[in-house]
Amino acid sequence: MSDPFTTEALVEWLRGQPGDTTYRYTDAGNCLLCRYLKSIGHKQVGVGPFSWDDYVSDRNHPLPERWNEISRGTSLADSWIYSAALALAEALLKQERGE
Repeated sequence: MSDPFTTEALVEWLRGQPGDTTYRYTDAGNCLLCRYLKSIGHKQVGVGPFSWDDYVSDRNHPLPERWNEISRGTSLADSWIYSAALALAEALLKQERGE
């Protein structure tokens, strides 16, 4: 994976996750995007709706556009499953590719 901050890279990672596994969107230290960031080598992170913090380097970074929507899902439920996030990420990837 050349750039881990592409929708394609996120889709690839989500395809490797058990679809029925849940995560809590509201858990800023262990939500879907935190788990993804940790999987690509960031040890201590926190994620907000528009940015993520790398606590090791004490730096704040913007989230790629619409990644929060993927993690948040389509309703106000607190727990989500990876397969739902994957469906949203795949739809975004198709849109980005003009399909």
